[in-house]
Amino acid sequence: MTIRVPSDSWVDDSGVIVIRNSNELVALGMSVIACPVGVAVRDAVYLDGADSVDQADASSVASSPAVGLVRAKPTATTALVQTAGELPGFVGLTPGVPYYISGSTPGAITAVAPGGGDAVQVIGFARNTTTLVVLILPIDVLTI
Repeated sequence: MTIRVPSDSWVDDSGVIVIRNSNELVALGMSVIACPVGVAVRDAVYLDGADSVDQADASSVASSPAVGLVRAKPTATTALVQTAGELPGFVGLTPGVPYYISGSTPGAITAVAPGGGDAVQVIGFARNTTTLVVLILPIDVLTI
């Protein structure tokens, strides 16, 4: 099988394939979607309605499961949501450790699995101290 890719497509710095299709950028494993102004780059997000995301929160059934992490904010009210692959720009990750959606800070990730009845959802694994390999697992699949 042969896959033809337009000549103005590329692989970005973190290995994500970006395809230009009639002036529209399509990044595999990513979607541009509406979000509140308070959502920030590298926040974990959940679907909060049709074509909209907000900060994921393991302590709230209504604010989970997470569907991805924000890679960029093209505008104040849109987010480029990454659902797989490497996401750089973190500080202080522990290599090889799984990261979970936080039950105490909406949008945050943590190396400590939430407890006390919170949802336990792995969002990825640290490749090194600054890069998370995004791997969204269903809630309660991996509890460490």
